[in-house]
Amino acid sequence: MFDIEGKVALVTGGASGIGFEAVKQLLKNGAKGVMIADVDVNACRDAIGELEEQFEKKRMGFVETDVTNKQSFEDAFKQTINTFKNIDILVNNAGICNEKNYEKEIAVNLTGTIHGILLAIENYILNNKSGVEGVIMNTSSIAGCYGFPTAPIYAATKSGVVSLTSALGNRLNYERTKIKVLSIAPGSTATKLLDNLVHRSEHYDAMMKSVMNNVIVQPAEFVAKEMIEIIKEKPSGTIWICEEYRKSYEFIPAAHQKKSQ
Repeated sequence: MFDIEGKVALVTGGASGIGFEAVKQLLKNGAKGVMIADVDVNACRDAIGELEEQFEKKRMGFVETDVTNKQSFEDAFKQTINTFKNIDILVNNAGICNEKNYEKEIAVNLTGTIHGILLAIENYILNNKSGVEGVIMNTSSIAGCYGFPTAPIYAATKSGVVSLTSALGNRLNYERTKIKVLSIAPGSTATKLLDNLVHRSEHYDAMMKSVMNNVIVQPAEFVAKEMIEIIKEKPSGTIWICEEYRKSYEFIPAAHQKKSQ
């Protein structure tokens, strides 16, 4: 079991939504320090102001970060270490759903996640964790597990996150780095991403309305609490679906299921 108490975390997209709720849950679980990395500086300031009502100011900070820019992401790691002296946890959470600007969607959701993972396992968590083990938690999506007809490019980016988690969290990589790589794949969740998603055309808008009529939208706080349990308890390389306000369950790709039969 991974103990969060006394650890240091960097959370991308941490100024709102699931990321912000993850920051709160990390602090509630005794993290020594949490750094919010987000492109929206004003949202960062608002987030810190809200957190200071519950937690000591010295336990938190923020750094303006564009996850699509590797140097910007690296600066976030450096700022975290400069502030808190080490780093144990990366929550790769920044994401958008904009099917019209799919180049940016791919850059944020997939390339940004790759930047974070490689910086963590090749240097910053590998060489600066306070204990034996570190953790990378990637926010994927149920869309990355089963596809999503109303936002296919978004689904493809999140499928890439699922694949990265499985591959880089493999036992062979874990034994070398002692860094668990995990993913949570939320279903529909009440966040700005859901509010601000942009489809390619009105046809997708109509499809989305039809889909959402049959979906239970869960609060971001619930997803963040599940994320914490996965960080603490689950083995490296696993992906956990969290949907409709229910306990997370493991996603096992169909190819793996066939091999085990």
